Amino acid sequence: MFWRFRNTTYFIFTLIMLVCLPFYAQAVDVFGVVSLFAIPEQPGPNSQVTLRVESSSADVNRSTIIWAVNGKVVASAIGKTTFTLTTGAIGSQTTVSVSVKEGAQPALSETLVFRPASVDVWWQADSRIPELYPGKGLHASQSNLTIVAFPQLTVAGKRVPPEKLVYSWKHNNKPLVEQSGYGKNVLSVRGAKRYGADTVAVGVSTLDNAVRAEKSITITTIDPEIIFYQERPLAGTDRANAVPQNISSTARALSFRAEPYFVSRSDWQNNFTPFSCLLNGITLSQENGLFSITPAGKQTLACAVENTKKVLQDKSATLHISSPNKINQ
Repeated sequence: MFWRFRNTTYFIFTLIMLVCLPFYAQAVDVFGVVSLFAIPEQPGPNSQVTLRVESSSADVNRSTIIWAVNGKVVASAIGKTTFTLTTGAIGSQTTVSVSVKEGAQPALSETLVFRPASVDVWWQADSRIPELYPGKGLHASQSNLTIVAFPQLTVAGKRVPPEKLVYSWKHNNKPLVEQSGYGKNVLSVRGAKRYGADTVAVGVSTLDNAVRAEKSITITTIDPEIIFYQERPLAGTDRANAVPQNISSTARALSFRAEPYFVSRSDWQNNFTPFSCLLNGITLSQENGLFSITPAGKQTLACAVENTKKVLQDKSATLHISSPNKINQ
């Protein structure tokens, strides 16, 4: 009786296995996976992008791989795991499909759609520069930075307004959750310390995440400077020619302007950056960095700016003046 039961059980088990075997094979085909990767992940307009296909259920190196762009086959070969193309202009759409077929197994396929977009990133440092200075205010240690994203994302031939996009900001690889979100295309951060750099990245997307763009910039930290200019009686400040560190003059009087660059503009305006100049250790009377001296032998002019809120912005500069006629007397 036991022998009959055991054989009956074995028969039923074998029957179940035979019945399920075709379904097991079919499950492998149904759940076969093929993945398509793009490098870079978010290519810009009119730029090259390389696609790579991988599969967990097929040996791609032994499979026939067919690549199609916008429905047209453009490449087909065994083991062709990569394919490179050039994206279209902003607002265009490119559909890339890949089919992987190994032997008698059903083909596996995947599709990527590229909708090129771009975003420009501009930055401005809280940095003091003289009036009419033609250059950019550079980023000094601990200064505040303002970064603005100017996206160009197009849907149905129309550019999406910046305030209707979603922004994802990172500062030195750290996600800024509170400063990211819908319409937040302006970012404010405190900059790096001396000899550092700030890397700011932004990802921009439409509400449905169908169109995306990203950009990353690195802003290097510099030290503030104090530059000496000679003041001319009629022409005013000669900003085209900085005074060298050592000068010799036979003039009876000399006028100079000491100009601090790149200290925090807001701190300067709020009088947190006292500025002083000494001539041979004696405090000079000066107004907005403008002062006059009477050459007398060898003299040392030293000016310094101190930031009471950001000590890494403290800076000093020295000018050595010699008057040959006074020395020989």
